[in-house]
Amino acid sequence: MAPGAGASSISVTVRVRPFTIREAAQLVFDPPEDNPVQKFSRSVVPMGKKVKDQVFAFDRIFDDNVSQTEVYEGTTKGLLDSVLDGYNATVFAYGATGCGKTHTITGTPSSLASSF
Repeated sequence: MAPGAGASSISVTVRVRPFTIREAAQLVFDPPEDNPVQKFSRSVVPMGKKVKDQVFAFDRIFDDNVSQTEVYEGTTKGLLDSVLDGYNATVFAYGATGCGKTHTITGTPSSLASSF
């Protein structure tokens, strides 16, 4: 984003990946979310220490049914004008092994095939 544009220069977005076949087979009950929460909290108890509460906040959350186009338009498309105006921009996926980074960048095989 161009300097002085009035928005934060860092945006944190989460994309929930679909269940794998194995995960879906293990799922017994998954109630629908009426109110998607944009904050996540958990308590961590390091060995021999007091409980430490952690809160994570995100600018945007995409569910597992969102298309590659929607992710692109909601996260990256707006950066292109700034890049073309000479500003730097970086988009990267970060997370643990198996959490969905490749899915976020490339989508499903069918969505990847339709891109070309």
